[in-house]
Amino acid sequence: MDSDDNDKTSDENIRSSLGDEVTGLRAKRLIATLVCLFVLFMITLITLALNIWIISTLRMSSNGIPFLRFYHSFNEKTKDMEKTIEMSGNKIRFDKVVSNKIMGFPEKDITITAPRMLMTSRQNDSLLVMSEKLCKLERVNNFQVLSPKDGRTLFSARHPTVTIDKRIKKLAAERIITNKIRSAVDETLKVNGENVVLRGNEQVRIDARNVNFEGMKRMVFNISRDGILHMRGRVRLGDGTSSLPMSTSPSLSASLDGMRLCACAQFHHKLFIVPANKHCFTKSEDVLQILVFRRLLFLVLIELMTQTDYTESHEQIKDTQIGYCRYGHGPNYVLAICGAVGCYKKDWPLKLLSHFPPDQVTIIGIDPPGYGTSRPPDRKQEVQRCQKDSEYCLGLMEALKLEPFTVMGWSEGARTTVHVAAKGKEMVNRMIVMAGATKVNHLGAMAFKGMRETNHWLPAGRQPYLDHYPEEFLRTQWAALCDVVDQVHTFMGGRFPSDLALPQVKCPTLIMNGGMDRFCGDPNVCFIPVLKSLAKVEVHAQGGHDFYQKYPKWFSSKVLEFFKSTEKK
Repeated sequence: MDSDDNDKTSDENIRSSLGDEVTGLRAKRLIATLVCLFVLFMITLITLALNIWIISTLRMSSNGIPFLRFYHSFNEKTKDMEKTIEMSGNKIRFDKVVSNKIMGFPEKDITITAPRMLMTSRQNDSLLVMSEKLCKLERVNNFQVLSPKDGRTLFSARHPTVTIDKRIKKLAAERIITNKIRSAVDETLKVNGENVVLRGNEQVRIDARNVNFEGMKRMVFNISRDGILHMRGRVRLGDGTSSLPMSTSPSLSASLDGMRLCACAQFHHKLFIVPANKHCFTKSEDVLQILVFRRLLFLVLIELMTQTDYTESHEQIKDTQIGYCRYGHGPNYVLAICGAVGCYKKDWPLKLLSHFPPDQVTIIGIDPPGYGTSRPPDRKQEVQRCQKDSEYCLGLMEALKLEPFTVMGWSEGARTTVHVAAKGKEMVNRMIVMAGATKVNHLGAMAFKGMRETNHWLPAGRQPYLDHYPEEFLRTQWAALCDVVDQVHTFMGGRFPSDLALPQVKCPTLIMNGGMDRFCGDPNVCFIPVLKSLAKVEVHAQGGHDFYQKYPKWFSSKVLEFFKSTEKK
């Protein structure tokens, strides 16, 4: 019995101790919960006080703050309610604004100040660029100015009509770009200037009852070598008039005093010349003239064939058969490098090289690996491509034993030229950079992006490439080149590797550009700050990106002058 009582007593003691422990745990949890609630309560009070302070400081209401208000407004024109954000600060600074409408306060000017402002449209990818002394629209098919009253078109870029009031007697402008200039009926249209240039991409046509050209010193009509100069009707020369049935022969493209080359096959094959305004004819007294002309023509042809001095060949450089052409046998050695997706037959044709005296120059036109006759394999476009090409350029001139030499490059080849001059300081004595740039800005990158698809080019722009490459090669290579330009702009701050190599160039440099070129960089940005007194700039005012092929005489004369001014005495 005693043992049973002891067991009951011990069980009761255990139960009482367990109850005390459970009660203690519940008390601790309650205290922790109360502490958490108190902390949350204090945070809520602090947040509430902070919000009240912010609202009172900013003077916020249900519509916003004094300088920034949000509300709905009624548009009287569309008869709809519009969401409006009103900003009333004296100056508002933004890094980027995305909106479909920006309006100013009634009867107050809205002024936007920035070193350079870009406005883009996601719908049609158009771009409005406004910077110092420049405002232009890019990637647009039309530009219109509409009347705020009735919405009618005041000006359309597709069909521009600019009317000058009769009270305006004179209009001064540096450049007028239009497809038609017309004077009022029975009014005289007069153009005065020190140098007046009429330029048409397709043709220049002048229709008038009476056309009068007056030149104090001279008048020059320049057209392409295979072009035609048409003069219809009666042409007034001096104080008298005479009928002038001009021939369409290309030989008359440069002068009204040209001669016509005629062929006669009645009895014997004969060649003879007559004045340009005369028909081909033969007389007995012309026999001596015919014989003399045939003899002179034969001698000229023989002289031209012996003096042309033009060859094409290949040379094994490193792991590639490099194709090249060679012109001339003179003491001035020149390496000519082609542009993007080019070759020496396209960018350095014989008709261009022949403007250099063959006894003064020895010009080597190289096809870089993957271009022209240096295929297969096809070219692999990459950021370091021009730097790699420079090794083949130096290797070719070393193999041909033409040192020291002048390195000359056009467009993309201009960047290769910088690498050649930087690496081969002992081999290169001059550098000529043509329509080149070592940097690309945002506008340049966007321009290349817009030109990526060669199928969208005009036929006249594609044909020079298709004369030497298949269409598929042009399409893939140009797209890859545009991707390289985008990589340089996005990941390298717009600096090509040639820009990093430019400070290593220590030789005299000639920088040549076309005044109408839309692609080459500004030499004052790319080259002059680095090369300084080593650089000389020559610009052809009417030249485009391919100025050296359009104006070969000017180009060759400037290069020869550069050789003469930099030769060591």
